Amino acid sequence: MNDELDRKLQAMPTAKLNPERKQVIHESLMNDEPMTNRKLWGKSRWFLSTVGGISVVSILALFIFTMPQNPFTSHSFLAAEELETIEELKEIERPILLPTYAPFEVNEFQFDQQYHGPKKLENDKMIPIEQDNPKFYVQNFYYRTNESPIKMIHVALSDGSVTSMGDEYEKVEFDNGKIGEYNFNGNTQTFHWIEDGILINLLVWVENKDKTFFREGPIPLEEIIKIAESFEVYNK
Repeated sequence: MNDELDRKLQAMPTAKLNPERKQVIHESLMNDEPMTNRKLWGKSRWFLSTVGGISVVSILALFIFTMPQNPFTSHSFLAAEELETIEELKEIERPILLPTYAPFEVNEFQFDQQYHGPKKLENDKMIPIEQDNPKFYVQNFYYRTNESPIKMIHVALSDGSVTSMGDEYEKVEFDNGKIGEYNFNGNTQTFHWIEDGILINLLVWVENKDKTFFREGPIPLEEIIKIAESFEVYNK
């Protein structure tokens, strides 16, 4: 009787992240403080691991969802139903541009908002100076598949007047004359551009199952551009 109970207990889902999911979060988030769940999905309670960063950021909102099994239509926003539940988006005055295409089926979605503005040191803590200024907030959208290898799209939206693109990336023309910048660092493919005054950072991560140090971009650049060209203004 006790052996049977032990087997059932061992078979139950736990709140621990496996190494693959820890790697997904670690490689995709940039300079983030530890995050805390506000909403969990389904029966498997996935708790985000602690992620250290170089700078301190304030995460205002965090949502995680599992997606329905039905694929999205070609013109709908990725995670469209889940986007409608995020009240914080309705408070953002600047345009929100989001993708309507992914080169894989999206099964999980996550949103968070972070303060990336000036700070001051006070009582051994970094305190935001302009916490009420919407220009200094970045909206992050994460779209993930459960397929193997694991893949994820991370979209980061920020005010183009307070952030800028780098100079070291490859210039790429797309979507009838827009100029984007592309880079692959061996782990994450990055494509960013400015549109409607918004700096759009598109990051694509694919699990490196073979642990290959030198590898080409796992997602063809043509597919990255196709994701970028699918962005549309999301009506809040």
